[in-house]
Amino acid sequence: MYVGEYLCGGARAADVEVVTWREHRVVKLTGPIDRGTERKLAAHLAQAEALPYGLPVLLLDSPGGSVGEALRISSLLDRRPVHTVVPDGARCASACASIVFIAGKARTVEDRGSLGQHSCSREGVLDEACNEAISRHAVKHGVSHGSIAAFVTYVAPESILWFSREDAEGWGLTKYPGEDLSGFVKSEPRVLKVLTGEMPLAQSAWRINFRDDGFEAFVRTVSDVEREMQLNVFCSEKQPGRLFLGMEVNGPRWCGPGGRHQGRRRD
Repeated sequence: MYVGEYLCGGARAADVEVVTWREHRVVKLTGPIDRGTERKLAAHLAQAEALPYGLPVLLLDSPGGSVGEALRISSLLDRRPVHTVVPDGARCASACASIVFIAGKARTVEDRGSLGQHSCSREGVLDEACNEAISRHAVKHGVSHGSIAAFVTYVAPESILWFSREDAEGWGLTKYPGEDLSGFVKSEPRVLKVLTGEMPLAQSAWRINFRDDGFEAFVRTVSDVEREMQLNVFCSEKQPGRLFLGMEVNGPRWCGPGGRHQGRRRD
């Protein structure tokens, strides 16, 4: 086990607690990952409820911290699988993003959540052995070596490269619930675009996503990230036994003289 550290501003210890999120009892990890965080997390996971698709949720909002402790958390999550989620407005950086988030059996980023990556360091000096250990950890958890190594290797320890939800999906860092059941074959659209110059077609299989009031199974009909259409069949936990159909269409929309941006319509 590698015991180097990422840089992570601040010395406040991580806070692990059970909270209510979207009317479910979940675990939330906030603050720097330090020695003892794995023990705190193990004590709280037993109190989380499994969501209808079978996994408890671990919310992440952390600047990172000890790589060794993050790897211990990963080993815990291998034994006690969870869905790691970077919620709306939260930031999961460094060891949180490159190790703990990746360790989730399912892993997703909310619309305004962010993942941050940079090089592993020891006393502020780039640590190549640590970066390679983190890249191997990614491969073990179904993420390509390059999707992690390219960023932890070439982003300086004192900098952070932030990924939006779309970035995380495009580089193959996410894994939605339902992929294992629907025949979805994981792709890394932006990796493939770098290698081939073309964006791959969408995967024609459903996956599960959160809604404010329940869940949706979605299929994207063009590319997996830079998409033109997404079809959703969703249910509300407040209206059990009913299914609803939704569609998202992305395209150019005039927003005033001289300006246009990508619009989204949801019916």
